[in-house]
Amino acid sequence: LLTFLQFPHFFHKDVAIAVTYNRDGSYSMQIEDKTFHVLGDLCSEGDCTYLKSSVNGVASKTKLIILENTIYLFSMDGSIQIGIPVPRYLSSASSGETQGGAIAPMTGTIEKVFVKAGDRVKAGDSLMVMIAMKMEHTIKAPKDGTIKKVFYGEGSQANRHAQLVEFEEEDSDKREAD
Repeated sequence: LLTFLQFPHFFHKDVAIAVTYNRDGSYSMQIEDKTFHVLGDLCSEGDCTYLKSSVNGVASKTKLIILENTIYLFSMDGSIQIGIPVPRYLSSASSGETQGGAIAPMTGTIEKVFVKAGDRVKAGDSLMVMIAMKMEHTIKAPKDGTIKKVFYGEGSQANRHAQLVEFEEEDSDKREAD
């Protein structure tokens, strides 16, 4: 598995990082000509999320905040922003194109379902809560509309990129399709 992240303010230049997942649960991160052995785990303390990590054997604990497409890390040594490329399956939602329903960001278990077929929702309303990678993810409505079908119930497992709900086709959706 290879992923590229961009650090927009890392020494005042963009830096591409190649990330490889290792079978032992660690990661190898290559930045330019250097490779780092990285372990990490997210933990919650009160209302805060922290990243406990080890880079080449040096342990650290960093406060982590995710807003839109940016991860903010705060430590005693300073702060850094990490820009995250928007996945293709989400790019249509962020560009204003209509989408048939909310999509699972990763494989996980549906913990709570707040809507049923026939419910009217507004963009941003909470539809369900999913537990994945020991974290709670609130799935929100990508647009205003009426729920046509809820595909997953509480306790069920949803795969990454699975459509979680379907919206009724609205008159405005029909006009845009023509």
